[in-house]
Formats: sequence, structure tokens, C-alpha cells
Amino acid sequence: MMSLVSLKDQQGAVLAFSLIILLLLTLATVSMIQQNKNQLAITSNVGEQVKTFANVETALRLTENAIEAMRQPFKYDATKPDEHDDCSLGNQLFEGSELTLPETTLATATIRAVFCAYQGVEYRCVGADAHTAAIIDSADNVTACEKLTGNPTDGTTQCPTEVYTVDVTLTDSLTGAERTIRSKFAVGCSVFSS
Repeated sequence: MMSLVSLKDQQGAVLAFSLIILLLLTLATVSMIQQNKNQLAITSNVGEQVKTFANVETALRLTENAIEAMRQPFKYDATKPDEHDDCSLGNQLFEGSELTLPETTLATATIRAVFCAYQGVEYRCVGADAHTAAIIDSADNVTACEKLTGNPTDGTTQCPTEVYTVDVTLTDSLTGAERTIRSKFAVGCSVFSS
């Protein structure tokens, strides 16, 4: 008679134990599914960051190419090897100038500042030929503009290195969100005598 009583007591314990194990397995499965969702979201974000970085690099390279094409129109012209580093005197870029980039990049580029680097110092061109002509900080800055335009009045040569600060604005094709990157580009010019 003892064996019948203990057998009946154990049947309820097995059921309770089975339900607890089933509950623990369900919680573990839900937790793993949530972790997988989080990892997929992280992977997706990393992919978007890589894509955005690649788009930024492409837009910056196109901007640099646009500046070079305007300032050094003969850089890749095999028929004019002596003029590869000549900066065109007719295609100056000043503050506020817009650069034309391919429409497929969904980017715009605007010159924010122009400098002439000579004798180890960058002088900002803010003189009469700049779009920000209201501010003339010093005679050196006026000289920088004259060197950029190829009209030096002090008997010196044209600017050997032009430095451009550029804002490149990218537009996301899906969301329409804009991201602006500021970068600097230098163009080495042959030194012309006045």
C-alpha cells in the first residue's frame, strides 16, 4: 500500500518539473531570438556606415577632381606636358563658388575659403575678387588674392600652392537627410613670373 501512495505523489511533480523546463526553454529561445535581432540591426548599421563613408569618399574625390579640372585644365593633356601644373588664370575659385559634381553623387560642393600658401604661411583671400570682399584683414590677405588671380602688384610670382576649404553636402536618396563634410584641398601650381 505504501508504493501506491508514493507513485501518486510523484506524478504531479513530474508534470510541474516538465512545465518549468518548458518555460525555461521558451525564455532561452526568446532571448536568443532577441539577441539575433540586435546583432542583425548592428550589422545593418555598420553596413550603412560603410556605405555612407564610401559615398563621402567618392564625393570628396569628385570635388578634388573638379577643383583640379578648373585650376589645372591641362594636367592630363599629353599634348601640353609643360603646362600640367599651370593653374589657369581664367578659372579662379573664390569663397561661395559652387562646384559642379555629377548628379549621380547626390552631392553639392561649395568653396568656403581660399588661401594662398607661400613662404610657409596660408593667407586667406578676402580681397576685391573674393565673394566676401567686405572683410580685408591685412595687406598679406590682399596680396594672396592678387597672387591667386595672377595680377601681383608687388613684383612677386603667382601663388605656388592654392588651398581650398570646401563644404560637401550629401543627400540620402532614401530619407532626404543631408550630411555636410568640410575638407581642405591643396593645388600645387607652377610659379609664374609677373
